[in-house]
Amino acid sequence: MSKYIKLPTGARARFVRAPGSRSKQQPAVIIVHGWKSSSPIAPTSSYAQLQQEFRRIGYHSLVICLRGHAPSAGDLTKLARIDHFDDVDAGLDWLKSRRDVDIDRLGGYGVSYGAYILAVISSTEDLHQLAFRVPALYPDIGWHKPAIETVESPKLRSWRLKEHSGRSCWALSALSHFGGRVQLVFSKHDEYMPPPVMASYCKACRNATAEATVMDAGHVLDNKQREWHAKLLIDWFARTR
Repeated sequence: MSKYIKLPTGARARFVRAPGSRSKQQPAVIIVHGWKSSSPIAPTSSYAQLQQEFRRIGYHSLVICLRGHAPSAGDLTKLARIDHFDDVDAGLDWLKSRRDVDIDRLGGYGVSYGAYILAVISSTEDLHQLAFRVPALYPDIGWHKPAIETVESPKLRSWRLKEHSGRSCWALSALSHFGGRVQLVFSKHDEYMPPPVMASYCKACRNATAEATVMDAGHVLDNKQREWHAKLLIDWFARTR
C-alpha cells in the first residue's frame, strides 16, 4: 500500500497507492511540506495521515521530502529554491511515469514554503488542481542562491507587508495564468504571512476557480485545527477530482 522511493535529485518520498488502481487509472496528488518540516515522510507524520485520507477517496499520493530535510540528502544551508523546485518536478515526473496514474487529474497540495514551490511549478506543469495552506511568498531575487538567505532574511517581513503581483513575483505570475481549481486556506493569526500575502495570492488566482478560507489559527495548527483542515482539504479534493 505504501512505499519509499529515492528520486533522481536525491530527495526521498513516500508513495501510497489508491485502492483498485491495478485495473484503472486514478487521480494523484503530490504533497509538499513547509520549510524545516520535521520528518515529513515518517509513517507517524500528519502527512502520512493525510495520505490515508487521500487513499480513502481514491487518490494516489506522493509526499516529497525536500532535500536538506531528513531523510533526504543535502545541506539545507547550501540548497537553493531551484533545487527544491527540481525535487518536486522529479516527483511529478515519477507519478506521470506510472501506468496507474491519470495524468490529466494530477493535483498538488502544499504548506507554506511547499505551497510557494508548487505555485512556481504550476508555470511549467499542467496540474488539475492546487490546494495551499498558509502559502508563503518570496521575492524572485536569489532564486539560485541558498534558500535560507531569502527564507530567513530579516528583510523578508517588510517585503511581505506590501502587496505584490505577477510582475514582481514568479509564483504569483504562474497562478495568474492557472485555469484550474484552487483552494486557499489562510490563518487569521499567522505570525509569518501578513494580510498582504493573502491578498496577493487571492488576486493572482483571479483566472482560476478559487475558494478561500481564513482559519482562526496561527501558522502552525494544533491537533484539533489540523483535523478540521484535513476534512476541508479532503472534501475539496473529493469534489474536484
